[in-house]
Amino acid sequence: MSFELLLAIPVLLIVLIAGIEISQMLMAHQAIAAAAASGAREASMPGATETSVRAAVRRSVEGWRFEPALADEDITIKAMSLDGMDIPLASAASGDVVTVSIEIEVTDAVPDMLPSLGFSLAQRTLTAAAVLRKE
Repeated sequence: MSFELLLAIPVLLIVLIAGIEISQMLMAHQAIAAAAASGAREASMPGATETSVRAAVRRSVEGWRFEPALADEDITIKAMSLDGMDIPLASAASGDVVTVSIEIEVTDAVPDMLPSLGFSLAQRTLTAAAVLRKE
């Protein structure tokens, strides 16, 4: 019995650690998806600016591990007119489409616990986007 346990424990530990990593990745993805939705909601409001949208996104990620690593270039704000042309957010009219996208490095959000076993999260990204119509 002890020999079988000796063989099974390393495999079970790897599966456990991988499960923890995947769970943390899913939780971080949900957080950036909620932040993108919050930013899109702000962008859909009359009088919204890119600064106010970025502030809404930052408020949504307060307290998360990746908050300090979230830079302005990780937050993309786009507006598209009804005829399909890209326009500045400030000139978007009611009914125009606004999109807020967030992209972060996975290692900013989740500890990389299995690189010695050949599975690394380095240079992978988590991306989320939310699309709404301007009010």
